[in-house]
Amino acid sequence: GNETVVNGGVKSDLASKIVKDIKEKFNRECGTYICDVYYYEGDSPYTVCYADFCIKHGMKTEKLADLSAFIKENGGLSQKLIVAKAPTEELAEIHSYLSENYGDQIVANSGAPTILEIVSVDYTKYTASKFIAETFGVKEEETVTIGDSSNDLTLIEFGTGCAVGDGSKELIKEADYVAPPIVEMPVKDIIDKILNGEDLV
Repeated sequence: GNETVVNGGVKSDLASKIVKDIKEKFNRECGTYICDVYYYEGDSPYTVCYADFCIKHGMKTEKLADLSAFIKENGGLSQKLIVAKAPTEELAEIHSYLSENYGDQIVANSGAPTILEIVSVDYTKYTASKFIAETFGVKEEETVTIGDSSNDLTLIEFGTGCAVGDGSKELIKEADYVAPPIVEMPVKDIIDKILNGEDLV
């Protein structure tokens, strides 16, 4: 079914402050997922494009005048904060600012060339993988994880971490094993190696 097993995210006071900081210090708009609705503010082409992406994939969206105030008043948790951007933008200044000021509370990275994602350090792909493994009684050393972008950095910390060959450079650098590119079926490559008794590390 559609049962929610774990509900986590960035706490409202922190999420509200981060959104406000990004707006005031960098003049950038943010969005956030709260209870499977994408809330956002602003009219930049990138913000509107991301909201349209959400709609096309069946998600509810709502445009707000003041996202920071809404988050604070709403309480609850922001599953993920989003800064939409141009594919060529690095947003290094925002990365540095977030790391210096909130690095012990959040993880900021990118799952696609057009977004910067901000999640709680307590609810990452690592903690999700650990929860799933423990739920099904699987040991970490018996687990293989695979990713393709920098938002998978925490994922590949769990078990034997793999990156696809055409994944982000950051991820490839940290991976235990680098599989072939997407078009060459990297998951099949990993499964074949495991079934053939080959080591990935």
